[in-house]
Amino acid sequence: MGRHKIVVLLLGVVALASSFWFLLDVLGTDFGRAPTLNVADFGLKMMGDCLFVNSEYLKTHGETIRKLLRATAKGFRDAQADPHAAALILNKYLRVKVPDDVTEAQLKITLQDSLPTGDKPIGWQDPAEWRSNIDLLRQIGVIKIVKDPADYFTNEYLFGKSAS
Repeated sequence: MGRHKIVVLLLGVVALASSFWFLLDVLGTDFGRAPTLNVADFGLKMMGDCLFVNSEYLKTHGETIRKLLRATAKGFRDAQADPHAAALILNKYLRVKVPDDVTEAQLKITLQDSLPTGDKPIGWQDPAEWRSNIDLLRQIGVIKIVKDPADYFTNEYLFGKSAS
């Protein structure tokens, strides 16, 4: 997720920011094919995409977040069923126009990295994976203060009216 998204979220300019992965930064303006690096091969567990929500907004708009997550999950299922059609729709709304085949390739990578875990809904986060990543980031000096994984995320809003 771009740092600008975190800044505007923390400043309260926006209530929600996504981390949905898109490769435009890697591909550059010529839209050439860039090599990819799977960070999971180096110990960082990829936990899929997520939404970052301002805590105050979350407290007062929980049902809105639940609806957004259900709609997002439906969109992912639709995109998995027909990535080509989904890429055409996505490209229609992109500010920077990208060749359709590049958008489709990017979308397929995003879908592959966003698969649900077992019987859990898309977006579900595993506390053990969070702990593993927190420990790795601490070991390599990226973070200094280590908190409990529950301080960073919740799965509560992925389910109906309560965390089942």
